[in-house]
Amino acid sequence: MENYINVNDLCRPKHLRKIGIPFTKIGKALYIEKSKRLELLLSLRDTKTTNNLTKFDVSGIPRKVNFIDINNPDVEGIYFLLCGNYVKIGKSKNILNRITSIQSANPFDLELLAIESDQSNELFFHNIFVDYHHKLEWFKIDKQTLLNKLGAL
Repeated sequence: MENYINVNDLCRPKHLRKIGIPFTKIGKALYIEKSKRLELLLSLRDTKTTNNLTKFDVSGIPRKVNFIDINNPDVEGIYFLLCGNYVKIGKSKNILNRITSIQSANPFDLELLAIESDQSNELFFHNIFVDYHHKLEWFKIDKQTLLNKLGAL
């Protein structure tokens, strides 16, 4: 069952049937393949069919993702910062200052990959990349995989 995730706290079987995600029930537990997590999260952002959530917070699922120009990092929002084999997904009121602060304590070059304008969407992005989670706001994911997943939003 290592490739499955329990979604009892996230939705009901009725919702999974409606959106076409196959599921398995073991006793009262409801499981889906981990690879279907993003599809389920995105389907939930426009519905009110969720139970009392504990694993994922649907309020963190954005109705719209709004990426902005990375050539102007003197803004607030969520940043995706590449550092070697890791990406930091964090939020800041001034992304440029935050990157400067991280760089000063880091021997590796940093590369800003994306900025999302709504800081309240941070939990949503952490949930999307949970399979790559390393520590705190750091995720072990390569640049192309991250950009492909962000492009799918």
